Amino acid sequence: MPVKLLAVEDLKEADDLLRNPSWDVVSGFVRRLDGTTVTYMYLYKTEKANDDEYLLVGGGGEYYICEYVCDGKSYRLLNKDDETSEELISFPVENTEEFPKKYCIAYEEVLPNVKYFYEHGDINPEYKWDKRRL
Repeated sequence: MPVKLLAVEDLKEADDLLRNPSWDVVSGFVRRLDGTTVTYMYLYKTEKANDDEYLLVGGGGEYYICEYVCDGKSYRLLNKDDETSEELISFPVENTEEFPKKYCIAYEEVLPNVKYFYEHGDINPEYKWDKRRL
């Protein structure tokens, strides 16, 4: 299991930092993402949070975002039904943000990608990711 730390942003309670989380714990927090109280979660391959490499999942309800950061680059999971749309979607995370629709994904796309990262420590090659510089 490459994931050594799970960090969860919870706006009503204290943020959670869980070391060596089980898959049941990780998937449970994915289900808790609601965009208002539990807004983001980060998976790290190190025992301490860092800005160098992590998988971020945020959102809740209709839309989520999934982004992998590594070596100064960002890889955002593309919406399988609309990989090119620049239409801005209001995104429920803490304060409403807007993201191009091509990055707004359904829950059904989030879980297999989080599980792949949890098991392999990398992005799922069966999905399309948009590589960007930070």
